[in-house]
Amino acid sequence: MKKILNIKSLYKYYESGTSSNKVKAINRVSMEIESGEFVGIMGASGSGKTTLLNIIATIDEASEGVVNFNGIDITKLSDEQLSKLRNEKIGLIFQDYNLLDTLTLYENILLAVVNLDVNDNDIRKKIIEIAEELGIREVLNHYPYEVSGGQRQRCACARAIIKKPEIILADEPTGALDTNSSHALLGTLETLNKKYNSTILMVTHDPVAASYCSRILVLNDGKICAEILRGEKSKKQLFNDILKMNITFSGGLDEIL
Repeated sequence: MKKILNIKSLYKYYESGTSSNKVKAINRVSMEIESGEFVGIMGASGSGKTTLLNIIATIDEASEGVVNFNGIDITKLSDEQLSKLRNEKIGLIFQDYNLLDTLTLYENILLAVVNLDVNDNDIRKKIIEIAEELGIREVLNHYPYEVSGGQRQRCACARAIIKKPEIILADEPTGALDTNSSHALLGTLETLNKKYNSTILMVTHDPVAASYCSRILVLNDGKICAEILRGEKSKKQLFNDILKMNITFSGGLDEIL
């Protein structure tokens, strides 16, 4: 299977006081993600999981190491090249939706492809098709403040996938949702992964959300300290494995999630 992401000896430092005193937010992380995988990243607050996601998303810069995205080391790219990569190849889903309240849901989705060379009629058809798949077609002409949190997050999903990205990066996508909306969104991500073979990397603190993944990496103090493979396990079995792993590595669930 094709490797879409290959990270080697990645570090992210932050200065603390004097220049000689550096805090390692990411500490020699190496990992690979294959095309079509649904990978979760878990860890305590401050473990480095969002920092790692932001570096992959080209929102933040690595201090050292290699981030190879489809054969290209993104740490070597210019700002203009990074912007082009982010706009064309990466789909982003944030906890707080990042939708513009002055635009309708349709216009928010359209915004993701406005700078791409696409036919207007084709893109309208595609937006309606995706909105239908995600259950938000009836609210496409509504503004974000007029719809539910679950509908806003599904709009964010539509915006992320409309340009057919090579990887979808989701940062705590269920964090602001109620239980029903959370399950609906996770089902959407699972559909994207299985039906469209979308590659997804999701940061989450929630064992239920992580149980939808095919593989889970656990970060502690900026390092990968554990990995759980789903294999043929059910979501319930994987959920139980996550709980057992967290107790083993942290001495208690609350300390690592």
